[in-house]
Amino acid sequence: MVSTLLGVVVVAAFVRWLGYTGFFGSDEVTYIASAFRVLDGDWTVDDYVGANRLGVNLPMAAFAALLGRNELGAAASSLLCSLGEVLLVTWVAWRMAGQRAALCAGLLMATLPTHVHFAGRIMADAPLALTITAAFVLFYEAEARRWSTGFFLAGVCAGLSFWIKPVTLFVFSVLLAYPLLVRRFDPRWLWMVAGLLFAMAINGLLYLALTGRFWFVFENMQERRQSGYLEAGAAAGEIHSDAADYLVFLFGKIYHTGLLGYLAVAGALVLMRRRWSDHTKGAGQGALLACWGLGMLLLLSLLPVSLRPLILIPKQTNYMLMFLAPLCVLGGMALAQLKPVGAAVLLAVACGVGVVFALALQASVAVFTANSMATLQFARDHKETPLHVMSNAWRAALFEGLVSGGAATPVLSIEQALSEPARAAERLVVIDPETFAWDLSRPFPDAASVPACWQPVQTFQGQPTAVGVRFFQLLLAAAAALPPSPRAALLGPLQRLTQPRPAQLYRLPPGC
Repeated sequence: MVSTLLGVVVVAAFVRWLGYTGFFGSDEVTYIASAFRVLDGDWTVDDYVGANRLGVNLPMAAFAALLGRNELGAAASSLLCSLGEVLLVTWVAWRMAGQRAALCAGLLMATLPTHVHFAGRIMADAPLALTITAAFVLFYEAEARRWSTGFFLAGVCAGLSFWIKPVTLFVFSVLLAYPLLVRRFDPRWLWMVAGLLFAMAINGLLYLALTGRFWFVFENMQERRQSGYLEAGAAAGEIHSDAADYLVFLFGKIYHTGLLGYLAVAGALVLMRRRWSDHTKGAGQGALLACWGLGMLLLLSLLPVSLRPLILIPKQTNYMLMFLAPLCVLGGMALAQLKPVGAAVLLAVACGVGVVFALALQASVAVFTANSMATLQFARDHKETPLHVMSNAWRAALFEGLVSGGAATPVLSIEQALSEPARAAERLVVIDPETFAWDLSRPFPDAASVPACWQPVQTFQGQPTAVGVRFFQLLLAAAAALPPSPRAALLGPLQRLTQPRPAQLYRLPPGC
């Protein structure tokens, strides 16, 4: 089994190196800034949700202290958490169904597109997924061994998820169905509750020391909920909450999950032939996988977060990480039932599809941010005139300053370009159509609706260099040799994965 674990983690590490994403322009800048402040002795806790997640900021600060204030130091905790979850999936699949299932499940997770993608995003998602998976794996081990300490440790891991994203603690409510499925109650389960409360209490005590408020997290969540951001986002169409979204990603738009949805269904059919409460073979593994996989999928799909108006829990691809581990275990079980040659072929296809889609996700981010990087280079080459940029380029400058150890490239926001003091002088503005729709600070409805006094100067186009971009450039070159019909169908999608739309530089004269 050791060789299986080692082989799987080597594959996982290689694929994550190949598909590393890096900067995107979301909360990673906030996380890094908060972590690096800790290294400076500044333990100030911000009210913004992305800046007060101690389960993200403290490990990131620790790795930055060890590896340096650079991108590796910032990204290490996310990468290692992703690898840790791959190992846990491999281990629990071995315990449930043997070495063949373990190898298949581990490789499915190692090459799962969205898992690879968020391993390379400097965010909270990989650490959160690790704590949730660790809680369920420890629960399984505790059940199998009648191990009270294991239940306590499972609760501690559940509590650590509270340190990372407090609002996600509700996912463990799926375990309330477990006693009904196995038709018994074990008092040792209460040790999990004790472990959960212990981890939450330590979190509260740390906040008490930092802010003087033991209930800081709960008060912060309540204030955010009362702000009406959910209702406003739903009314503006910025929040996706369709009940079928995750099913679409599992069985339709499979570029985030590859073939996992279909393999997991096959695994569920295999498992249905076993008795859920057969504790001689897997400690009620069917019951646990039903709660962990199906239960969490249903909960994250159907839970209402507002009744007036009715809003289901928001759907985001990163949230899927919370329930993909049990689906990989089920997929591994399904493959293990096939003859060795058939299993090897299907596993190779599934892993190959996963790697291609992981490279596509990487390429999409590289293309998305390419103009922002080109904008920063333009700002460094033309320091004589103030340059106002969209928020992605502005955050790219902050990111660059944080991980390089130097000063950020001097750029200003578009809002500042339109302020009264700025209008007294000439300034330059870059409008990037790649990031325009994503930018909540955009001053007009679309990239073409600039004011009449804005004078076009030039266009420029970033040149993304990620592995995924190079891969799809090769496919684009190969597609040119195809017959007209398939060539036309492929050119558009491939071009979107290889080059951004040009950004436009404008000159704003005084008074504009």
